Amino acid sequence: MILKPNQREQILPLPVVLITTVSSQGIRNAAPWSNFTPILRPLDEILLASWLKRDTLENIRQTGEFVVNVPPAGMEDAVMICARNYPPEVDEFQEAGLKSRLSTKVKPPGIEGCLA
Repeated sequence: MILKPNQREQILPLPVVLITTVSSQGIRNAAPWSNFTPILRPLDEILLASWLKRDTLENIRQTGEFVVNVPPAGMEDAVMICARNYPPEVDEFQEAGLKSRLSTKVKPPGIEGCLA
């Protein structure tokens, strides 16, 4: 069987993280991401892959900053809300009822209750 690139998620169990960014206009963004991989040990760099144009990618390209948040069990509803296709001017933290926590090295906040 030959799968198109966007079909591989149907057969591979991929972990889902929430990538948080802040746009150059100051809008917070939180997006579920399953195509990410640590590429150096001890996890100094990671690779994010996407076949879709996403606000998250645009924010990362503009600012160079993001936070990887590992959501715990029980946060499925918030993750699904963040998966919706919102316009860039929508604060996804607000839409999903996420509480932010300050990051120590980058501008984008982490998500309270997630590992970061």
